[in-house]
Amino acid sequence: MSRKAMVLLFTLILTVLGVISGPSAKAQTTYSITDLGTLGGFSIDRKGNKCYCSYGQAINAAGHVTGYSFTIDPLARAFLYSGGPLADIGTIPGGTLSFGYSINKSDQITGYADVASGEYHAFLYTAGTMTDLGTLPGANYSTGSSVNDSGWVTGDGGNGHGFLYTGGAMKDLGTLPGGNFSVGYGINASGQVTGYSTTSGDLATHAVLYSVGTVMDLGTLAGGNNSAGAAVNASGEVTGYSNKSGDSTSDLHPVLYSGGTVTDLGNFSGGNYGSGLSINTSGQVVGYSSIRNTAGHPFLNSDYHAFLYAAGHGMIDLNSLLPSGSGWILNIATGINDAGQITGYGQTAPGVFHAFLLSPSRVPFSTLNAIVEIGERRKTSFEVRGRFTLGTHSDGIDPVEEAVMLQLGSFSITIPKSSFSKTHHGSYTYEGKLNGVALEMEIRPVTADIFRFRAEGIGGHGLPTTNPVAFTLTIGNDTGTLSLKGDFDERRDHSDDSDLPDLDGS
Repeated sequence: MSRKAMVLLFTLILTVLGVISGPSAKAQTTYSITDLGTLGGFSIDRKGNKCYCSYGQAINAAGHVTGYSFTIDPLARAFLYSGGPLADIGTIPGGTLSFGYSINKSDQITGYADVASGEYHAFLYTAGTMTDLGTLPGANYSTGSSVNDSGWVTGDGGNGHGFLYTGGAMKDLGTLPGGNFSVGYGINASGQVTGYSTTSGDLATHAVLYSVGTVMDLGTLAGGNNSAGAAVNASGEVTGYSNKSGDSTSDLHPVLYSGGTVTDLGNFSGGNYGSGLSINTSGQVVGYSSIRNTAGHPFLNSDYHAFLYAAGHGMIDLNSLLPSGSGWILNIATGINDAGQITGYGQTAPGVFHAFLLSPSRVPFSTLNAIVEIGERRKTSFEVRGRFTLGTHSDGIDPVEEAVMLQLGSFSITIPKSSFSKTHHGSYTYEGKLNGVALEMEIRPVTADIFRFRAEGIGGHGLPTTNPVAFTLTIGNDTGTLSLKGDFDERRDHSDDSDLPDLDGS
C-alpha cells in the first residue's frame, strides 16, 4: 500500500474522530438526545451548499464535549460544550483555524490548529490557553488525537511517526520492526497508546499498543492485512478496525482487542465498512458502520449509522434507541464515557450535521439513604454506606454484569462490569485498585428490591472538603442522588450505622 493510500485510509479516524447490561435478559437502554448547536457559521461543500454544522468528537466523565464547528467568518474552530452554548476555544496565536478531537476530565482539549507559517500543529488547550505542542524533529506539522487525565497527548508527530507528549516534550513512539510509519490515536490513564504502525517493508499496517516503552502488534482479523487501533480503555482493551480480505480498504470491520484476541464486531446488515472509535471501562464500544455496500470513506451521509456494541448484545443501531419522532439520523458516534453518555454527529435535516449528546435513560431508586465520611487527613479517603430500594420500573440489578459508579461531588469512580463477585450468601463484593484508588465495596440484598451497600476508598483526589456533599450511586440503569451532610472526622466509629433511617422495616 502506498504512503498516499495509507494517509487517506488512516486519517479517516481523525476525520470522524449506554448503558447496557451483560447477557442477562434486561430491557434495552434508551436515550435522550441534546442538540449541541453550532458556532453560528457555515461551511461550503463541493456543490457550493452552505452547511451550518458541528461535529462532536469526544466526551469526558462530566459529559462535556469537544469537536469543531464554524464561525461566521466562516472558519473552523474547536469548541467546548459544558452544558450551555458551544464555546469557541480559539486558536494557536497567529493562526485562524482549530479542530478539537479529545477532552479529559479537567476540560483540557487536544486537536490541531494552524500556525502563522500556514502549517498546522497539535495543541493542548488548558483553561483558556492554547499551547502549541510543536512537532517531532524534522517535521513541519503535527496533530493531537487524544489526551488523558494527566494531560498527556498522543497523535501524529509529522515525520511519519506517532508521538507521546509529556513533561513539555514530544517523544517519538517509533514503529514495529522494519516499519517506517506510525500514528497514535488513543491514550488511557496509565499512558498506554494505541494507533497503527506499518509492518516490515511498509507492506501493511497493524493496530498496535505502546506500553512502558514497548510496542505490541495487535494483528488483524483472519484474512486481512490492515488494521488500526482508535481508542484504549483503562484495562488496555482496544477498539478500531481491521479488514478481512487482503489489503482492501473497502471491507473494514469494527473490532475489539481484548485478552489477546481480536473480535469482529461486524457491520450492519448490507454494510461493509465501519470502525470502532471509542471504548469505556465497561467495554462498551461506539463507532459507525455503513448500512449498505459502499466504496468507503464516510463523507457525512446517511450511508453510515452510529452504533453501540456491548458484550452479549452485539452491535446496535443507536437510531433505534432514540425517542420516536426525534427527527435525527445519527451517523457517527465518536465518544462514550463511563456513565454511558455518547457524543458524535448526525443529521437534523438533509445535509445538516449537528453534534449531539446522548444520555441513557435511568430508573431512579424509590428510596436512597446514605452516610458519607471523608478522612480528615489530606482528604484522600472516604467511606459511604447506606440503603436503597429499587424503583417501580426497575428490572433488577446485577453488579456482576453491570458497571457500578460512585460520585462524591466532582470525584467519581466506575467499577467496570465483571469486577464484582457474588458470594454464596448472595452479596456482591469488590476489592481492587482503580485509577490509583484502593477500593472495597459490598452490595447486599435485604429483600428482592431492598439493598444495603458500603464502599471505602483510599487515594481519592478531588474529594469534597465542605458540605453539602452531592452523592450519586448508579448500578447499570438504576440510580439515585442525595445531598448529604458529610462527616469530615476520620476518628468516627465506622462500625455503627444506627443513624441510617430504616427502610421498609429492614
